Amino acid sequence: MSIDLDYLVDCKRARPDWTPDDGVASSFYELLIAMNSPSGYVWVAVVTLFLWKRNALSGALLAFLSLALLADWNLFKYNLVDDLYLGQLGGCVGSLEVANVVLLTASFLGIALVGFRVFRRVF
Repeated sequence: MSIDLDYLVDCKRARPDWTPDDGVASSFYELLIAMNSPSGYVWVAVVTLFLWKRNALSGALLAFLSLALLADWNLFKYNLVDDLYLGQLGGCVGSLEVANVVLLTASFLGIALVGFRVFRRVF
């Protein structure tokens, strides 16, 4: 992907601090932006709780919050805001591949832990 200066106005609205000298935004940059929000801070706290306690409640909370953050980021921020889409075309907004993989993996880990705890109690 390259920088397209035709979308520079949209890039200034989507990412005000970005300049063409910064280069093309990466997927890791978008993950950092996703985690640098209040919901991202809560998600990091829930991941810490999950890794510390490893009980069914923290697994369910991790799965729910990961899916909620994933839906918020993909559905509401990227599909409904044209500036972010046009910013992707301009190169100042990266793709969401890494953020999606991280959030889906965390969700699957939470679901797997809850399933494992239920399975262990039943059998």
